[in-house]
Amino acid sequence: RMALRFPGDHQVENRAMATALWSAAARAGAEFRIGAQAAALLRDGDHATGLLLAGGERISAGHVVLAAGAWSGQMGWLPRALPVEPVHGQLLSLEAVPPVFRHVVDSPRAYLVPRGDGRVIVGATAERVGFRKAVTPRGLRALIDGAVEIAPVLEGLPLRETWSGFRPGTPDGLPVLGADPDVPSLVYATGHYRNGVLLAPLTGELVGSVLRGETPEIDLAPYAADRFAGAEEHASV
Repeated sequence: RMALRFPGDHQVENRAMATALWSAAARAGAEFRIGAQAAALLRDGDHATGLLLAGGERISAGHVVLAAGAWSGQMGWLPRALPVEPVHGQLLSLEAVPPVFRHVVDSPRAYLVPRGDGRVIVGATAERVGFRKAVTPRGLRALIDGAVEIAPVLEGLPLRETWSGFRPGTPDGLPVLGADPDVPSLVYATGHYRNGVLLAPLTGELVGSVLRGETPEIDLAPYAADRFAGAEEHASV
């Protein structure tokens, strides 16, 4: 087939959603420590009791949720090493007024997301370059070539913005979800790679079930944090 159309496909403005989530959490009583680095996991035996921040502040909690995205593998104080690494992605946006199309369009080389304010988001590269954050000519060239291949009309539109960020990638491409096998009050919610925004609502429901001591509606065994141990031992041999 030359193309497939999914009428039920939707999109969300991730920047606006993040701002709305932040505001809603603040109204619900959440406290924020902007720029504070977690230095250690506070424990009483096999029970996590909170976090020690780099500045010396101790935060007590009945559970600790690790949702550090691409930086999850950098937390040396975890009970186990997490093979979560950053996958750098570059994006750009074009000015399309009036709109040239209404639906998200995807190809093996690029995807196009029309926004309500006239932008067309073009994404995204996938580069394993560590935490080197940059927009490069090579990356922009690949995005533009992929976009114009899908819709040649885009070649004449003004370039509005470029940016880049990091996705949390895992060796098997699956997220890390659920309680730590050795420290059950430490709960993981990371490693979603490209699908973090898409899977955020479901992840919140699943993590909430774990925190309440309920059985999640989805079996989390395939996403357990200790599933990488065998692969690491095999690789070392």
